[in-house]
Amino acid sequence: MNPIAPSLTDWISWQPDLRTTLIFVRRDDALLLIEKKTGLGQGKINGPGGKIEVGETPAAGALRELSEEVGLTAFEPQLVARLFFSDVEDLNILVYVFVTDQFDGEPHETTEARPIWVDVKDVPYEKMWEDDQYWLPQLLNGESVDGYFQFSGERLVSFHVDPLGHGTLDRVAFARTLNPGAIQITLPDWVPLDFDSVHLFMSRVTEVAGPTPIVLYNPPHAKTILTPSELNELACNNPTLVGLKCGGGDENWYCEMAPIFKRLSVFIPGHQYATGLKLGAHGSYSNMACLSPKAAVRWASEPLATALETESRVATFIRKGVEPLLARGLPGFACDKAMAAAGGWINISPDLMWPHVGATMAEVDHIKALAQQHIPEFLEPAHA
Repeated sequence: MNPIAPSLTDWISWQPDLRTTLIFVRRDDALLLIEKKTGLGQGKINGPGGKIEVGETPAAGALRELSEEVGLTAFEPQLVARLFFSDVEDLNILVYVFVTDQFDGEPHETTEARPIWVDVKDVPYEKMWEDDQYWLPQLLNGESVDGYFQFSGERLVSFHVDPLGHGTLDRVAFARTLNPGAIQITLPDWVPLDFDSVHLFMSRVTEVAGPTPIVLYNPPHAKTILTPSELNELACNNPTLVGLKCGGGDENWYCEMAPIFKRLSVFIPGHQYATGLKLGAHGSYSNMACLSPKAAVRWASEPLATALETESRVATFIRKGVEPLLARGLPGFACDKAMAAAGGWINISPDLMWPHVGATMAEVDHIKALAQQHIPEFLEPAHA
């Protein structure tokens, strides 16, 4: 949807002052709303909800607010939207929106709210916050959305509503038509995601992909880094998730990943290949292949003891040649291209497309010299 007016909010740097919830309970074609009797939005019609307490998950907060406001006990809330609000009575608010049709009892009026059942075709948008008309109909049609709304007091100034991860879902749907062995995806990376949003996104991806296996690319530079326990939950809940690329970790991380190694093919960074293989990983996405694809393949075929010795020399090369580039702010792909320029197996410069800045030729020469010193087998014969 197009905004009413251009947004004045920098949504990339936007941070919430409040994290809140809404929960919409459905009974066939009836929708439970409330007339709010206290607090922000007093007198307006809305779904039950309120502020998330410290240490509380959004889902738990939604169920608690539903119980407190109308005395209803609900189950299995499904996260269907994240709403970002700027300048609502001088507050930035993040709202997690849930729906459920699983509940016990009947709602009753409390000091906080008066419950109202309405037909889903007769939602009283004229009595609700102005933004509701732009996202609630989509939720009632079974869609999931991200919504961005800029207010001035209680007046909506601009807005934008997108289906959650719709670009990824479109690409997954297209990729499925090509009958691939698997489809690799990344999490939405504009802002960090809470795990409820990750779960929603992955469930939609696997739904669209159907029987096609999914590989999740979750590298160290992602804005949302998943923990071993979160990865295990995703693997349990998404049977077609078969692979994972991640940043690796220490021995404790590998111990925590043990259940995931049984469920998924796990790939770690190339310069950690031998240690990763020893501790349970299945392979690597090899940054060392940027220096020499053939040498990276040879390394992967070495006996483990030999591979570990090679890795110790690779680690010295990375520490002296690559980490200084990262320390001065170059992205990982700039380091990869610098290694390719140094490796001699392809005629390529370290330059990147504007506006990104790549390594200098002096840095490339330094990488080449370090490779000759520590891992000469990773250079083409003409450079050895």
